[in-house]
Amino acid sequence: MLLSLLLFGIAALLLFLGRRQPRALRLEKPGRLGSVSLFTVWALSLIVLLLVLTLVKEFPSGKPQVPSPITPVTFVCGVASFFVILYLTRAAGPGVALLSAFVGTAAAPMIFELPFDFIVIGRSGAPVYLALLFFTPLFLVEVSTLSLLQLSPLTTITRYTAFALASMFAVWGVWALFGFAYPADPISFALNSVSKVLSFGVAITLFLPASQ
Repeated sequence: MLLSLLLFGIAALLLFLGRRQPRALRLEKPGRLGSVSLFTVWALSLIVLLLVLTLVKEFPSGKPQVPSPITPVTFVCGVASFFVILYLTRAAGPGVALLSAFVGTAAAPMIFELPFDFIVIGRSGAPVYLALLFFTPLFLVEVSTLSLLQLSPLTTITRYTAFALASMFAVWGVWALFGFAYPADPISFALNSVSKVLSFGVAITLFLPASQ
């Protein structure tokens, strides 16, 4: 119940900020050195995470490893968002459009995963050392992936970004009322899927025309 109230509170705050936002905010593009640094940190964090995942698999969990039922939803949303962003940014030229589609699609699941992992880290039931071993590089990947949005000169925060993000947190608030459970039952699966779709919607709003 407390988690649900917190999530609904965040959603309400985002709605308020979206309504009060007077104009679109365009992210400042870093220089050449900054761009190289962002990409290097992102690539290294991915390598570290893959090494950690390989190491974690060596620990006996006592549970069968099965694919997440949300993976197909993420894949379909990723493909769709890539082409939607590509279309929205086509006027800037093929290079900028492809870059925007790449960073937008990469960032979309992290918009979901970063706050989500802060919620589930305490519910994992893993020993502290193992949780830190797994979640530290995971958080680094999530933050560094989101930072790639700065590479596109078209990344713009509009009121629709706040509204879409508020919608995702509101769905999480409903999900929390049902225990914020793993998507193994129809209700949890539906709420998880809808919120994942909304996270990709958030990413798409970042490439709407600035007039929006």
